[in-house]
Amino acid sequence: MKIALTFFFAALLSKGCNQANQNIDKATIVYHVTTRGFFRHVTLSKEGVKVYKDRNLKDSPEVVQINSNDRELLANAFKKLNLDEIASYKAPSEKRFYDGAAIATLIITYNGTTYESQPFDHKNPPTQLKQLVQFLEGYTIENE
Repeated sequence: MKIALTFFFAALLSKGCNQANQNIDKATIVYHVTTRGFFRHVTLSKEGVKVYKDRNLKDSPEVVQINSNDRELLANAFKKLNLDEIASYKAPSEKRFYDGAAIATLIITYNGTTYESQPFDHKNPPTQLKQLVQFLEGYTIENE
């Protein structure tokens, strides 16, 4: 019994350590928003933010650099995420089911592994993703 508890706590502690060490510079984060008349594909990487408005991703997006204050806020929000649980986060609303909101998805690629959220309403993400998504949503506002 003591051995089982030791392994349990070791696994629990190692998971917490990995989460605290998540480095946003090693991640690529995609915020994908679509509906019949609207499309945005926002990609955040260490190079900056790219916004695609073309469904085929063929346009040449301008790369916007992120200032150091925003980079720090993003890094802190990213460290709080449990990447393994992103797929289980529940959307707080369902307007996307009747065209009341665009369908949004957050996709994070980190250390070669891709983590994808369940679809949620644009501008109303799951609570756990809110800080990160709100930053990325700021790049979708133009021409909405």
